[in-house]
Amino acid sequence: VAGNWVLLKGVDATIAKTATLVGLPSSNHTDANDHDNDDLEAIHIFQPLRFPFAGGESVVKLSLEPLQPAELPKLVEGLRRVSKSYPMVQTRVEESGEHVLLGTGELYLDCVLHDLRHVHADVEVKVADPIVAFRETVLETSSLKCFAETANKRNKLTFIAEPLDEGMAERLQAGKIMLDWDQRKLGRFFQTQYGWDLLSSRSVWAFG
Repeated sequence: VAGNWVLLKGVDATIAKTATLVGLPSSNHTDANDHDNDDLEAIHIFQPLRFPFAGGESVVKLSLEPLQPAELPKLVEGLRRVSKSYPMVQTRVEESGEHVLLGTGELYLDCVLHDLRHVHADVEVKVADPIVAFRETVLETSSLKCFAETANKRNKLTFIAEPLDEGMAERLQAGKIMLDWDQRKLGRFFQTQYGWDLLSSRSVWAFG
């Protein structure tokens, strides 16, 4: 079998999904501050894995509660463990106090619930009906124009939809394009990076 397995004890509580574990190099510095600075410079952190891009986004949501209310602590600990075991699983507590499990599909969540019941928590849970977050996108420029009028019929807005340029959505999500930029800077950016004309590049109202 290629590769090696290494088992570490005592680090589970501080790791959510991924982490970089390093051993601090030995140093003969007498000054504690210099020693700490040298240690920090020697540490190289790997970029965390971005699981939503590994096979889909977690869009199916299940609300869970233990069959026996006294077993809630076991359920919470079990959810923490399955979150570590399944890369695409997300867990959270809603404002209403519900414990929520999110995954990429019903079959995926069935596997998660099996492990939650029989491996990680050993507790029976009540599961609500799954809720799916529907997502739509634009694949090509719309063939029809949509319009809206103000109440006094004096103003009319016409809309068409078309796909974003390649890579723009990722830049928007990462905060690399900001609407509060100066209008000239924003216009110049879209002209140079995506080949927009001057009018289009200076007519951006909002990102959403």
